[in-house]
Amino acid sequence: MSAMSREPAVDTIDLVFRDDAAREYLLVMVETRRWSGTISRMRELVKRVSAYVSFGLHQLHRHYPGTRGYKVTVRLDTLYEPDDPARRLLDRVGQAVQRMGLEFSVGPLQDAFAVD
Repeated sequence: MSAMSREPAVDTIDLVFRDDAAREYLLVMVETRRWSGTISRMRELVKRVSAYVSFGLHQLHRHYPGTRGYKVTVRLDTLYEPDDPARRLLDRVGQAVQRMGLEFSVGPLQDAFAVD
């Protein structure tokens, strides 16, 4: 197993970007593994998203007061297209995140990170 495909920590923010022009913070979750649709994998995904949402709603502003007034987006960048179970879960998760006041998106991970 390569270092890029190991199981990610559920309590770590992979990347944080600030866009002053858009007044936005982007919290990026990186997924380099193929999607399996297993219950354990879906639970892990929910735990990871929950950690990002908690950071975006509570810790970001507490630790970095200058972030107040910025929009916060949680984004999942994935090397592989999510399978049907993951896609359905991501749709529900995205709706829940938006109801909490954050944005949520899923996009392709740049080819530079490909491990195949």
